[in-house]
Amino acid sequence: MAASLTPGGRGRHPGLTAFAVALYARPGVAAACLHLQDRHGVDVPLLLALVWHGASGRGVPGRVRAAAWRRSVRRWRRVVGPLRAARRALKPLAARDAAVLRLRKAILAAELDAEFLLLRDLERDAGAVRVRDAALRYGHAHAATALARRDLPPQALTRIFSGLRADSQNQGPDRRRTG
Repeated sequence: MAASLTPGGRGRHPGLTAFAVALYARPGVAAACLHLQDRHGVDVPLLLALVWHGASGRGVPGRVRAAAWRRSVRRWRRVVGPLRAARRALKPLAARDAAVLRLRKAILAAELDAEFLLLRDLERDAGAVRVRDAALRYGHAHAATALARRDLPPQALTRIFSGLRADSQNQGPDRRRTG
C-alpha cells in the first residue's frame, strides 16, 4: 500500500520526498512524469515539488521561492543529466553483459540519490503550511504546475492529478478547527 498523500495524524502532510515517492508509485503517474521529462523537458522532481507545495497547504510558490527552486534544479541537473545520459547509453550493452548491467544499476542509484538530494533542497526552501481546505490545496497544487512549464499537456497532468485526487477524495477536507 502506498503512503498517504494527504495530511495524516496531527494534520501533518508528508514531507516532500515521501509525497513524491508515493505519488510517483500511483498507477500511470510514473509514465506521465517520464513523458513530460522526455518529450517536454520537465524536471520531474521540480514538478512533484510544485504539486506537493500546493497540495500540502503551502500554496503556489511565489516568485522568490520559484527562482530559488529553479537555481537548485539547475545545479542538480548538472549532476543528474550526465548520470542519466550514461545510464541510457549503457542500456543496449547491459542487455548482453552482466557487468555492464551492474554498472548501469549503480548509475541509476546515483541518479536517484541526486534527485532525492534535490527534493531535500527544495523542501528546505518550502513555504509554511497555510491552507487546510482540501479543495483549495488541490487547486493550488494544480496552479503550481505552471511554474514547471506553462504548456504542459493536459492528459499527462490529468494522470498525475488522478493519483493525487484519489487519496484526497478518500480523506475529504480537514475540518478541524485550529487555535
